[in-house]
Amino acid sequence: MPPETAVMVAISFRTAARRLVTPAGTQLALPTVAVVGLHDRLQMIQQPGGPQEGLMIALTPPGAYSLLGVPMHELANTSTHLTDLAGQRILHLVEQLIDAPSWSTRFKLLDHQLLSWLQAGRRADAAVVEGWRRLHGSHGTLPVGELAAGLGCSRRYLEKKFREQVGLSPKTAARVLRFQRAAYLLTRTELPSCCAIAHRCGYADHSHLDRDFRDLAGCTPTQLRRSLPMTLERQAPRGVAAAGPLDLPCGERG
Repeated sequence: MPPETAVMVAISFRTAARRLVTPAGTQLALPTVAVVGLHDRLQMIQQPGGPQEGLMIALTPPGAYSLLGVPMHELANTSTHLTDLAGQRILHLVEQLIDAPSWSTRFKLLDHQLLSWLQAGRRADAAVVEGWRRLHGSHGTLPVGELAAGLGCSRRYLEKKFREQVGLSPKTAARVLRFQRAAYLLTRTELPSCCAIAHRCGYADHSHLDRDFRDLAGCTPTQLRRSLPMTLERQAPRGVAAAGPLDLPCGERG
């Protein structure tokens, strides 16, 4: 599983546990109700066979910080049981979601509950929220020094706050964002060349693109292109809402 650019909350209703395969080959059961922080490396996940049913909620990193109220660097490169962060209230919510008569009821329940928890949550730093928006909007091509200057703060301040409220440094987050953009373009039907993708996504050259793909996807861009359908536009399965990462309110800089 290549790195994502959102903090993912995974809630499984009726499915066997997924397993994380470590570099040594050991398999570790993943929580069925989990929050997955931002990653800057490839993870090997073994999916269970048979039908699966559940929810995946994509949160912006500052939004996840506001909702969960924990330093995001503690969640980076991990999959953590949500009850360790949200307590027993999450188990009550899962029971309600399972018993809900329809998907529309589930989504309304989630909207109500998440917004309720947010009102009592922390407020993310304004510079982090705006910095993430700008970095995400540039697909990781905005230089960190320029980003900090545009926000009116020092690079050191921005790096410290990103570690706390995003989970990765601005430079590492930018690398993941560039990779995601390149992977998207790689699977478009117009089939741009790898060199063109490297140039468009801010890589120094084709070799730079190739190295990042080997690190973050475990394969070359050409190998990834051959293994995926010719689109990366996410279409939700039946019964699952298609929505972007949840943006949450920000506070003032301290």
